[in-house]
Amino acid sequence: VTDRLGLKDMARVFISIADINDNAPQVENDATTFYMDFNCEPGTRLGQVLAQDRDSGRNGEIVYRIVGSTLNDTKKHFSVDAEGWIITSIVPRKSAFTTLYLAVADRGWPSQITMATVNIVQVEPSENDTASASLSSAASKNSVSSSTRSEHARINGILILIGLLAVCCAAILVLSYQLWKARRSLRSNLSQAPGSACQYQYHDYSYNKVISGFRALRQARAPVAGHEPATQQKADLGANWLATVPPTPREFND
Repeated sequence: VTDRLGLKDMARVFISIADINDNAPQVENDATTFYMDFNCEPGTRLGQVLAQDRDSGRNGEIVYRIVGSTLNDTKKHFSVDAEGWIITSIVPRKSAFTTLYLAVADRGWPSQITMATVNIVQVEPSENDTASASLSSAASKNSVSSSTRSEHARINGILILIGLLAVCCAAILVLSYQLWKARRSLRSNLSQAPGSACQYQYHDYSYNKVISGFRALRQARAPVAGHEPATQQKADLGANWLATVPPTPREFND
């Protein structure tokens, strides 16, 4: 860089501009109330503070820290893990209501911080059901914890599976009924169709009767020695029988 015109010697300066895109974490349930029994054991998870960071790399990694509370020594009573779960260390016996102040920050430089407030209410064991109902109401106003979401997803999966099984059973029943109905209709048509077993039996029976009748007529017309008076009687019987025999579709030669 020179201030004298006409000289060929000069220096170039390159300026690089980078956008670190470092956004602060967003806390979904920044004011949440958790309920705890007086007989709660150390190491119990009370609830989770949900936070998200849309950045990538270290700027998207979230760290939770308890920076203050209404108790004198917070670390003796509560702690928070890497997933935002509030864990009991020593259950406080003197305070029925405790407020924790959490710092939700990323690992970038400089670190972006978002503050969250957690209220912890101690209840008697007999009031556990009422406290759970209040906790569900408070969670619905803010955000549902990950454990509740997984429980709902599991229940929905079971209900969907039961529905699919019911649909399959209904389809099997309908198919079985249709097959039974078609089989019954086929049997009915076969029993009523021409040339069935019962009609062939009737035709065979009529054919045998006709053959027997013609044989009786032939014997009646033939002269038999010593039985002339009975010959005319047999002929009359054969003629009368032929008049009552129904016609048959079968042809025969005798």
